[in-house]
Amino acid sequence: MSMKTQNQTHGYQVLVQTADSYVMQCLCCTKIEVKYKNIMLAFEWADLVTFLQRLNLAPPNELCYLVEIVNMQCYPALKVGVSLSGIFLTINELDEFKNLLTTACERMDLELIFRNTIMDN
Repeated sequence: MSMKTQNQTHGYQVLVQTADSYVMQCLCCTKIEVKYKNIMLAFEWADLVTFLQRLNLAPPNELCYLVEIVNMQCYPALKVGVSLSGIFLTINELDEFKNLLTTACERMDLELIFRNTIMDN
């Protein structure tokens, strides 16, 4: 029987957690689960970085933002019942969301650096 650390829950490692959000990494793969308020997304590591880059390109000083998540109109052969989905964020929410994802990416970067450079004793 193995003990889980304080930051590990049900096969996931918590990278960032606030009162109404978290970012967790699966312990057996590169899946990243993001929950922000009433939004739940799952990414592969590289896709999370790309998504964050898209958010960082949002024009400043807008009242609100609609971030396209899935556009199935480009894939008519796939039948999922939803042709387009996105998330609606105010400027404050966009900043909070970007900070959450940036902190998670920084923690993942540090973990990868330490995992690849520090030898086990």
